[in-house]
Amino acid sequence: MLGSAGVVVLNDTVDIARAALWQQVFFEDESCGQCTPCRVGCRVQRQATDRFLETGDAAVLEHVDELHWEMDEGSICGLGMVASLPIQSAIKHFPDRFAAGKEEP
Repeated sequence: MLGSAGVVVLNDTVDIARAALWQQVFFEDESCGQCTPCRVGCRVQRQATDRFLETGDAAVLEHVDELHWEMDEGSICGLGMVASLPIQSAIKHFPDRFAAGKEEP
């Protein structure tokens, strides 16, 4: 999942980690800030993705699944419930990109 109620089409020249970051920025911007799990969770996962792209250290993404659980269980609306799915999906379907920490060609 790299979107919500829409389709995002990417070709093979797009770095999937950057595409995930773009989605994280979207969710962070769209969060109304009313509930803490979404407000804080969106910021934390965007910051973690930023750090991964800056350092290549996959360890900064180790809490993505736990964060998703907190956001899914504690968010008031659907935005917070799905905001972690782009990064989770990218990690699941492109594990080499996130393990190596290198830009895709």
